[in-house]
Amino acid sequence: RWIVVADLVETSRLYGRIAARIQPDTVERIAGDLVARTYSEPHWDAQRGAVMAYERVTLFGLPLVPRRRVGYANVEPAVARELFIRHALVEGDWQTRHHFFRDNAALREQLTELEEKA
Repeated sequence: RWIVVADLVETSRLYGRIAARIQPDTVERIAGDLVARTYSEPHWDAQRGAVMAYERVTLFGLPLVPRRRVGYANVEPAVARELFIRHALVEGDWQTRHHFFRDNAALREQLTELEEKA
């Protein structure tokens, strides 16, 4: 799908000479700091047990990676922590065997009972 040409010749039509096929992931790796990365739709993924987002990688406006799932903790740690607390700990949308999680669920139930009594 991707090609690069070393020489463009324009006659009645446009021709490219010395063409080669390239892979977008290779361009991303080689371009280094020239690529622009944007992140969207941070969300809690219960199956992975992590906050995930979608990354878009562009090089001078040309999309190299249109939509890649990445861990959001390295991008925005504060937002990832907030989403983890809200979804995993408060709403209980996390499958784990940690003792604190079981204790947290029991405390939430006690608080719910106290709230109903009040």
